[in-house]
This record gives sequence, structure tokens and C-alpha cells, in this order.
Amino acid sequence: MEQDLYNQGPCGFVDIHCHCLPGLDDGPEDMPQALQLCRALIADGIVTVVATPHMLSPVSDITDVKHIYTMADALRNALQDEGLELTVLVGAEVTLSDQIFKWLDKNQLPTLNNGPYLLLELPSSMVMDISPVLEQFKERGMDCILAHPERLGYLQNTPGMLRKWTQLGACLQISAASLVTGSRWFSRTRSLAWKLVQEGYATVVASDAHDADVRGPMIRKAFHALVKRLGLAQAVQLCVENPKRLLEGDSPVPL
Repeated sequence: MEQDLYNQGPCGFVDIHCHCLPGLDDGPEDMPQALQLCRALIADGIVTVVATPHMLSPVSDITDVKHIYTMADALRNALQDEGLELTVLVGAEVTLSDQIFKWLDKNQLPTLNNGPYLLLELPSSMVMDISPVLEQFKERGMDCILAHPERLGYLQNTPGMLRKWTQLGACLQISAASLVTGSRWFSRTRSLAWKLVQEGYATVVASDAHDADVRGPMIRKAFHALVKRLGLAQAVQLCVENPKRLLEGDSPVPL
């Protein structure tokens, strides 16, 4: 049944959030591990992936954006040598920091595929209204994609804040694992993830994969779950059409 659903849908998923570059953050430690992850991405039905290493984060010590582009080129070459077909684009998962606009104005924070969207990670340990931050991005002709907002438990009870963020151009990226992982640790995250999807706040589903096993890609499984709950058209929109639009610099289509 799952294979039938996939065949009715896209010819390949587009993943805008993945930690697939070696040696830059808490993703693969070396090129063999990076290739192992890429094989898992391909097996999951992903044809295009955006490498989004952490920046301005305790798990990353990247001080020059050139390192990201250098490692992306190295991964592309390794994929070609292995005969693996996967398009690798560049971005970053940027943690909100008081340094963010300083780095941005120095062209040290890569947007997704050099377009107008920046993947932004918010701290989960505090409640905060990021409207002023979103307005500053707007002034620079940019919008933010909020990485895995389902981890921000306070959004469960603050719909007004969420509406304000989306009105200011914020897109919401739900992680595939949040939709399909059934452990008790994930129960609240899963509940909020589905709430954001079913209430039309979600823009895109991505893998946020870090390795081939423990934190591997689960987009295909999430796609099947989305088809069953929302229908094929909306599943394709979240896993293929909107990711493509964001990478092309276009506005996503609301659910």
C-alpha cells in the first residue's frame, strides 16, 4: 500500500533541512559517514537535499561560510565518484543569537540555495516572541523558515503568537520524525507537529537527518502518514511542491 501511495505522488522528495556535510557539526564525522547518510536519503526517495550545518550553535564551530561550500563540493565529488545521484544544495540551520544580523550583514550565513529564505532555529528553553526579529529580516528582503517549531511546547497554547509570525512571513518546517515517531519522549512533539499541519500552519516537511540510523531520514514514512490524514495533494505540497518553491525563492502555497 505504501509503495502504491508513493507511486501516485512525487517522482522524488525535496529535503530542505539535513546535516549531511562531514566534520562540521553533530552530523557525519567523516566522508564515509556522509556517504552512508546520502545513501539513506536516496533510499528514502529524496532527490534534492539542502546541506544545513548548524551555525551560531554550541554544536558547531564554523567561523567562515567558505568551509560549508568547500565541504559541499567535496561531498558532490564523492557522490559522483560513487555513482550516487543526489543533488546537494547549500544552506545552514542558524541558531537565533544576538550575533545573527552581524554575521548576516557580513555574508557569513548562507540562505537556502542563495535565495531569500534563512533556516532559523529558536531556543526551546524559553518563551519568546520573535516578531521584531522577523521584521528585521523583512527589512533585508528576507523571510525565515522556522526549523522544527513542534519542539517549542509553548506554541501549543499561544496561537496568537504563531499567527503573528506567519503574517510576518515566517514559514514552518516540520521534521518528518516528529510526525511518525511514537515514543513517549516524542509524544508532545508529535501532538504539536500534527496540530500545526492539520491547522494549516505548516509549510514544509524535512528530514533534519544527522545520520543513516538513529537520526535518519523518515520523509517517505511521514509522506504516507500525511496522505492517510490529509490526502495525496497536501502530502505532495508539503514534501515536494513547497520545498521546491522555497528553493526557487517563491512563496509557498498555504495548506
